[in-house]
Amino acid sequence: MSWRDRAACIGADGLVFFPNDRKFTENTWAAAREFCAGCTVREPCLASALSQDVTEDRWGMFGGMTPSERRAHRRRLVRES
Repeated sequence: MSWRDRAACIGADGLVFFPNDRKFTENTWAAAREFCAGCTVREPCLASALSQDVTEDRWGMFGGMTPSERRAHRRRLVRES
């Protein structure tokens, strides 16, 4: 069984994680954060998103992080290495 099969978001409305309006606000992400907060596979989800080419990682909530949060996280990881 893959970590994806155990994700808290299985069966959830995709618009929660991939809002179709381009005006992303904290309110836009609130429902997704609720799913992610209690998810047992949050770490592998985030790792999967971070493994993507940064130019392709522009949409959606993964591992409890928005695209801009993932970009900032990548920069921190580079500085720490």
